[in-house]
Amino acid sequence: MKHIQLFEQFINEKKEVYTVYVEDDREPGGTDKEIKKDYNLTVANRTADGFDLVGAKKDIEDFVDDYSIIGDIELYEGQLNETTYNNFKPTVLDKKNQLDEKFFKKLMPRTAKTTEEAMERIWHFEDMTMFAHFQYHEVKPNGNKPDRPKYRLHQSQYWLSGAYDNQIRNLGLDPREGVNTTLLTIYDITDSKNEKSLGAIWVNTKEFLEEMPIVFEISKRAM
Repeated sequence: MKHIQLFEQFINEKKEVYTVYVEDDREPGGTDKEIKKDYNLTVANRTADGFDLVGAKKDIEDFVDDYSIIGDIELYEGQLNETTYNNFKPTVLDKKNQLDEKFFKKLMPRTAKTTEEAMERIWHFEDMTMFAHFQYHEVKPNGNKPDRPKYRLHQSQYWLSGAYDNQIRNLGLDPREGVNTTLLTIYDITDSKNEKSLGAIWVNTKEFLEEMPIVFEISKRAM
């Protein structure tokens, strides 16, 4: 099935940046490097079923036209940072798209301790209704070194309202904790002309949000 749908978008001061999910078994555009070179689009979260494309509206439209991708294509002029999944499917992480755990432990040691728990918990909610909030932060590790790397922390935060407490309880989980799970994708943006996706990892939302301002200098955010 050829399909492209809005996953999320963020607005910065210079241009609108969109992220869309492409589901197409033809693997259009070739490799991640070829797509970056030919369309100036960044590929993220690539799986056997599809991948996310990050970039400007015009570049995404060119990609869609060139590969005759059909389906519901909607690129909003405003900012969309919330969505609802009626049949939620957690992202499957493997060697190709998973963040290196040793690297993440050095970056966020407290949050790194929650990854196994978060991954196990999110799968309890497969095929259920799920709310998601999207945001990102651009950060540098704290310190005085002039050559500190710069990262974009892209977050898909999953949650449910109090109306779903009974369903959460029936899953054997504590409604007071709720879903409390984020899919964190980290991009190395030290070289703005050569951004690199370092991979994704499941984390506890609460611990991540508490640790982030402690270990990072935050230069920009879109929430």
